[in-house]
Amino acid sequence: MQLISKAMVSSSAILFLTILHHYYGAIIYSTPWRAHVVFFAGPVIGILGIAWLINRARATGAVGIISKWTFILLAGTVSFGLFGLFEGGYNHFLKDAFYFGGVSSQILLKMFPPPSYEMPNDFFFELTGVAQFFVGLWAGYDLFRLIRPRNSRIAGPRSTGTQTDNLGNAVGSV
Repeated sequence: MQLISKAMVSSSAILFLTILHHYYGAIIYSTPWRAHVVFFAGPVIGILGIAWLINRARATGAVGIISKWTFILLAGTVSFGLFGLFEGGYNHFLKDAFYFGGVSSQILLKMFPPPSYEMPNDFFFELTGVAQFFVGLWAGYDLFRLIRPRNSRIAGPRSTGTQTDNLGNAVGSV
């Protein structure tokens, strides 16, 4: 599977998980404003899909490069940064770690003020919230690999002098 296809899977996974998480939270906490994420993440999935399809059809040339970097910037900002690190990492992973680690309620309420935040009281909500962090890290890893593919590096000065192709096969000497 191509690297951009792997990044599409992981970046879409975090977006779908975030939609599920926020929609569920809107229902159980009677906070319909949480469902706004559907109207944000949905179009992002669409734009990522278009960029992915264009790149699959024309991976080389200007159109392919533009589609690849559009995908990387949007997925990096939204999937990895906004939903993975901030929503999953800060809003849930850190909050739960502090809550279950015994941090005082005064500090928790200052860092995670209501009504934007709920202290852990629903297992599925917290599970999907924390899962966003780990799925976001997966998306970030795939994006990193897309930016800097492992097999395309040319041997450095301490090498044996052998270059490799995109599959890691030796192709000649320096």
